[in-house]
Amino acid sequence: MPNPRILIVEDDRSISDLLEQSLREQGYRVDVARDGESGLTLFREHGPDLVLLDLKLPGIDGYEVCRRIRATAQTPVLMLTARDEEVDKVVGLELIESLEIDLDCRTVARQGIGVELTTTEFDLLATLASHPGQVFSRKQLLERVWGYHFEGYERTVDSHVTRLRKKVEAEPDRPELILTVRGVGYKFKRRETGPARTGESPAPTVRGSS
Repeated sequence: MPNPRILIVEDDRSISDLLEQSLREQGYRVDVARDGESGLTLFREHGPDLVLLDLKLPGIDGYEVCRRIRATAQTPVLMLTARDEEVDKVVGLELIESLEIDLDCRTVARQGIGVELTTTEFDLLATLASHPGQVFSRKQLLERVWGYHFEGYERTVDSHVTRLRKKVEAEPDRPELILTVRGVGYKFKRRETGPARTGESPAPTVRGSS
């Protein structure tokens, strides 16, 4: 089986040369592009296993390159940037792929990358995601996920939701998938019709039987 192929899209030759040399020494096959157009061409021709992408590129910038890659493939993309402006954070959120949950295989992936969950975390996520928009009280979740209904254990639900958000939310402190319903419990985001608003994560994809 051939070694993984990595595509570097970086206009700064000193950076790209250093990355290329380091990756080749580790046995990776490496392609290098100096601008967005060339990067997309190499991506289509070679189908790399990973893309290292600079955001500030001549011509088509890194954001647009990422969008075009995401339109056709789930290849992991690592952004190379030192920028930290608010606009970067907002646009970055627009590039987040849907959360994919396979109920039969009990696997979860975000942006095409697997997410490791405990058995309880997966059962909690599956319960909520299988019924988008439905509000579950903490008691209901205790019964469905843990199998008991003692009121003293309701804080267990909150702690598991907090840990789960850290693994599946883009910004755990500002959750967009697992939502709190004050005074009641939690619900999972309902799939919206029409385009998502700027900065809003797409709804998840749930496969398999509930």
